[in-house]
Amino acid sequence: LYRKEMGSLIPLSQDDFGICGWDHVFGEGYESGVYSYVWGELMGADIFYGFVEENSGKEVRDMGRRLVECYLRDGSVGKSLDELFVDFRGREPDPGYLLRMRGLSP
Repeated sequence: LYRKEMGSLIPLSQDDFGICGWDHVFGEGYESGVYSYVWGELMGADIFYGFVEENSGKEVRDMGRRLVECYLRDGSVGKSLDELFVDFRGREPDPGYLLRMRGLSP
């Protein structure tokens, strides 16, 4: 990672700025923000692949209704997003779906 005062592991041109920089993540109190973004992506990937794995139009419609009933409409009743997710999918989020979406697993 690059810092002018420490030098660089690889030579960088003057046009390169922060290409490998994570200082804003680990040094300025932004850690929980990054975690929450990734957690949201994880739940989104799981929901997306839930729809992909349904086989018929009826199953997809039923899942869409459940999404509205369990997750979207109830979002203001005091449950956490994790609880709403479990109400919708019937289980905790599966990290395998996020890895699949990012091309890191088959």
